[in-house]
Amino acid sequence: MENPPHDPQSQTTPAGPDSVPAPNLLPADQTELAVLTKRLNSAASWFYVLAALSVINSLIATFGGTIRFIFGLGITGVVDAIIVATKVGAAGNIISLVFTLAMSGLFVVFGFLSKKGYHWAFIIGMVVYLLDGLLLLLASDYLGAAFHAYVLFRLYQGLAASRKLSEWKESQSAV
Repeated sequence: MENPPHDPQSQTTPAGPDSVPAPNLLPADQTELAVLTKRLNSAASWFYVLAALSVINSLIATFGGTIRFIFGLGITGVVDAIIVATKVGAAGNIISLVFTLAMSGLFVVFGFLSKKGYHWAFIIGMVVYLLDGLLLLLASDYLGAAFHAYVLFRLYQGLAASRKLSEWKESQSAV
C-alpha cells in the first residue's frame, strides 16, 4: 500500500520554534507527536505552578495570613513557620521571602529546561519535589503529600513524553 502524497514543507513537529520538517509522517504519527508534545508541555508547566503558588503562600505568611494552599513547596512553608515562631520580625520575613524566591526560581528553571527537552531537569526537579513531599509526610501533612504524589505522577508522564519525543527526533535525523 502506498503512502498518500504529502508536502514535507507543510508538516512539522508540534514542538514549537525548534520545529523541523517531518517527512513521511502519517496522520497517526502527527497525532502522536501532538499528544506527546502537549503532555510534555503540560507536565513541565507544573514546575511554574509550584513556583508561583509557593511565592503566594510565602507572601500570605509574610503579611500575617493564616491560610495556605496545599499546592507549592513544603520547605518554603517550613521556613515561613520558623520565621513566625521565632518572631524575628521584618528581617526574618525578608529572609523567608528570599529563600522562597530562590526555591521558586529553581523550579522555574526546571520548568524552562524541561520544556526544552532536557530530561535531567525533569529528573532533578522530581527528586527535589519528592524530598519536599517526604518533608510533608514527616510533618503529617497527608493531603499535601498526596498532592505531591499526584504532581510527581504528572511530571513522570512529562519525562516519558520527553524521552519519546527525543527518540523520534533521533530516528528522524538518522533518515
